[in-house]
Amino acid sequence: MAGYLVGALTGTAGGLAGSAVSSVIQSIFVNPRSIGGFTADVTIEERHEDTLVVTQHPVETGSTITDHAYKQPAKVTIRCGWSNASLKALLGLAESLIDGSFSFDADYVRTTYNKFLELQNSRVLFDVMTGKRSYKNMLITRLSVVTDNTSENSLMMTCECQEIFLATTQTVEVNQTQNGGTKSLQPANNYSTKTPT
Repeated sequence: MAGYLVGALTGTAGGLAGSAVSSVIQSIFVNPRSIGGFTADVTIEERHEDTLVVTQHPVETGSTITDHAYKQPAKVTIRCGWSNASLKALLGLAESLIDGSFSFDADYVRTTYNKFLELQNSRVLFDVMTGKRSYKNMLITRLSVVTDNTSENSLMMTCECQEIFLATTQTVEVNQTQNGGTKSLQPANNYSTKTPT
């Protein structure tokens, strides 16, 4: 067990551990990636989507074009994964060996998945860091996970996030009312419109 742990930590225990080490080194020294503070063991794909909606009717020459086109919220779709045999899971085991608690989260991937479900359900805005850009004020609109006979101990997840536009409103009093005193109705004079004879 100790030999396997040492081998995994040095990247010689197989492709998965070596991939995990490479992913950690890349995330530290190249481009840190995270979804609401969670960092994947491996990021497979990041798909960015920015859309500008343009009205279809003719626009008069000289008009302000921004009145006829608006930006939709930014979207990013990330395909990423976690594994019970990843470096993070093994480092957790190593830390428990050092402090004497000897605990290993066999449900590492299940715990990670539940944390993402909780993040989605909380509807709390978070930041997303990708290899190309960073996003603020994001929510998870869709989580997709497929488990089959080859991925029981791993989590391959597609996470779709969308930006939320925030606006600040201010109340302005336009017409201020003034006190005009007490008003009372007066009877109208009853004039006849008949011509005298």
